[in-house]
Amino acid sequence: MTRKEFIADALASCVEHCIVWPFAVRKSSGYGAHSLCQNGRKSNCDIHRHVCQQAHGDRRGMEAAHRCGNKLCINPRHLYWATHLDNMADAKEHGRLKGGGRYRQRFFAPEIAHIRASNDSLLTLAAQYDTDVSYIGRLRRAA
Repeated sequence: MTRKEFIADALASCVEHCIVWPFAVRKSSGYGAHSLCQNGRKSNCDIHRHVCQQAHGDRRGMEAAHRCGNKLCINPRHLYWATHLDNMADAKEHGRLKGGGRYRQRFFAPEIAHIRASNDSLLTLAAQYDTDVSYIGRLRRAA
């Protein structure tokens, strides 16, 4: 099944459970990645935002949010347009926000101290703290 077919199936689906994006994922954010080609130009976007646009129309200045809290879910029933504040409150409610949001500190001093002092691998720490390996590496290098 191609990406385009997968998206079309998700948009036409009536299921209540998450539809998990099985293709490319951004390491930096953990969201599904998608490439669009329009007017001969290629652009990259987060797949949940693309599906939200297709299902609910385009809302400039708004963020595509997940009711389910699953970053890889593209079920249109789980996606909705939200303000940044509403999206961050929703992320916090789902346990996805750790001490801040994107471009902010995700962990506080006790967690950072543990990460820097630990002999565990970056992969082990990333799994333990439910974050990406590159972020754990940045914390360690900043010591």
